[in-house]
Amino acid sequence: MQVFKRCIGSVRCLTMAAAMLFAAPVYAEDYWSTTNLNIREAPEGRVIGSYQPGDYVHVTDASGEWYRTDLGYVASKYLTADPAEAAAAASSSASKFYSAESSRSEALSYAESEFPLTWNEEGLEITITRETGYNSVWYAAHVILDDPDRLQTMFPGGSWGGHATATAANLEVGGSILMINGDFRDPTNAQHLGIVRGGVIINDQPMKKASIGITWEGDLVSTKRKTVQEVLAMGVRDTLSFGPFLVKKGKAVSHSSQEIHPRTFIGQVRRKDERKEYWFIVADGRWNGYSDGLTHDAMSAILEEKGCYLGFNLDGGGSSVMLFQGRVVNRPSEGEQRENADYLYIK
Repeated sequence: MQVFKRCIGSVRCLTMAAAMLFAAPVYAEDYWSTTNLNIREAPEGRVIGSYQPGDYVHVTDASGEWYRTDLGYVASKYLTADPAEAAAAASSSASKFYSAESSRSEALSYAESEFPLTWNEEGLEITITRETGYNSVWYAAHVILDDPDRLQTMFPGGSWGGHATATAANLEVGGSILMINGDFRDPTNAQHLGIVRGGVIINDQPMKKASIGITWEGDLVSTKRKTVQEVLAMGVRDTLSFGPFLVKKGKAVSHSSQEIHPRTFIGQVRRKDERKEYWFIVADGRWNGYSDGLTHDAMSAILEEKGCYLGFNLDGGGSSVMLFQGRVVNRPSEGEQRENADYLYIK
């Protein structure tokens, strides 16, 4: 039954279910995912999507370590031609994500009654609210600051390619007031992506279609399809890639994808004074009875309602995490923090 719940609305998943029920012959091109499986543009290439455990995968070329599917390339070792094995993978994943209510409650660092969480000092105001809607829970950090240098990015280990949990990353920077995960860019997943950090070129490649920059003045700007040299000329200090854009020129962007996942996203509000105003939001998901997760359209609506003129989606799923004063605010979907490649924080 858990497999069917995860597959509602998917023609391919319904095909999987039929195969399991009626023992239909399994053809060479029919496979299923046994894990959270990245879909890549090319072997070892850019991640363009993912399959969940138990999802049907239509393989068009089954040879070598990388199989070509109708959506892209996947690592063949994470596929099975056995529907029963796929069903077991889906059931195991559901048990992992949809834990008992008691264990979910124990995972929280902040009780619901403690919200809003606040930090107020000269030049910096942070208010974190717990908000609900779309069958989901999200934590919205409203940040107003005077010094844009207090908004920073970091790679764990001090260089591109390191990975660490948010808690470990927070210790690495000497403690932050607020921290969220950034994008997915490590040398394996982002060889082709332009990267600028601290005004220095980290990877001299063109920026992707969905990319933004943080200027030295602390403003979020689109760096869509620009070279890193053009990005530097714009006064950009740091770049972030993932996407899609959620708000442009103050208006919500409509999206074709209606996938629901845990999410991390950011937006900036234009002000008439010199202060900088942002929203950093982390939405929980994959917790049955507590929080499903958000679609891109839901995120767009949330940021538009908060008055953002530019909004952007960051890495989500098991990567989504928010820390406030070193304590985890949200409920990571895997039941524990993932080791991520990138973070944003207020120092």
